Amino acid sequence: MDAKAVCEQLQPVMTELRAQLPQDVDYMTKLTGVQAIFLSGNCLLNYTYVVSAKHFLQEMSAENQLSAEENLELLQTDDGINAVKSVFSDMAKNAAAAHFAVFTTIPKIKITYSHSFDNQKIPSQTTVVLDNTQLPEMD
Repeated sequence: MDAKAVCEQLQPVMTELRAQLPQDVDYMTKLTGVQAIFLSGNCLLNYTYVVSAKHFLQEMSAENQLSAEENLELLQTDDGINAVKSVFSDMAKNAAAAHFAVFTTIPKIKITYSHSFDNQKIPSQTTVVLDNTQLPEMD
């Protein structure tokens, strides 16, 4: 199967899923958008999430014993942004192994997660879950 066939097969699935959005992923995260686009020979799968800043800050406070306000300030620094990137990167690695393993051998597929927060003070993050766009196409 090639990237174009993957995208074509995923279109009806994505359309059906979009009709059910937003959908709770966990107590702090909602899936708000999904799309499969075939562009320039690549199948691009995008998942968009909104994260509850309140719950995210509570989780941070439980980990680092800082107040929610202190953590909100931290998330606006390079160290804080890098910490958030690390959290979402770990999630992406787990997702790649658990949910997207079937795509690992198919060239020209890229899967991304975009996380934004319901508090604009916390920067959004885009994480690459899987990127096979550089793999040579199979004959």
